[in-house]
Amino acid sequence: MGGPNVVGAWMDGYLAAMGKYGTFSGRAARQEYWVFHLVLVVLSLAASVADLLVFGTGLDHQGPVGLVVLLVHLVPSFAVSVRRLHDIGRTGWWLLLEITVIGILVIFIFALQRGTPGPNRYGADPYGAGPQGVAA
Repeated sequence: MGGPNVVGAWMDGYLAAMGKYGTFSGRAARQEYWVFHLVLVVLSLAASVADLLVFGTGLDHQGPVGLVVLLVHLVPSFAVSVRRLHDIGRTGWWLLLEITVIGILVIFIFALQRGTPGPNRYGADPYGAGPQGVAA
C-alpha cells in the first residue's frame, strides 16, 4: 500500500504548532491550525477515556489526565489561534469573541478563510509567495 502517510503528516503539523509553543507573532496556515486542533480533540478524548478507566471520572468532570492535556495545550492553542487570525489579517484580540456563542461561530468562520496572499502586517505568507505575490 503506497498511499500517503496521513498520520505522519498530521503529527508533523501538530508538532510544528507545538514547536511554536508561545509564539503569538507571525501567521499560521489553515492546515497548521486545523491539524493542531483535530489532534488536540483526539488527545482529549483519549485522556477522557483514560480518566474514566483509571480514575472512574465521568464525562462531566475533568480527570487528572485530561487536566494535564488541557494545561499542556492551553498556551499553544491560543498561540496558533492568534497566528491563524493574523493569517487573515486580523488581530488576536478577535479571540475575545469566543466568550459568546455567536463569537465562537465567527471565529470558526474566520479559521476556515484562506489567508491573505503574500506578506501582510503580521509576516510572510506561511505558504510562501510567487513572483506576483500569489501563494505558491
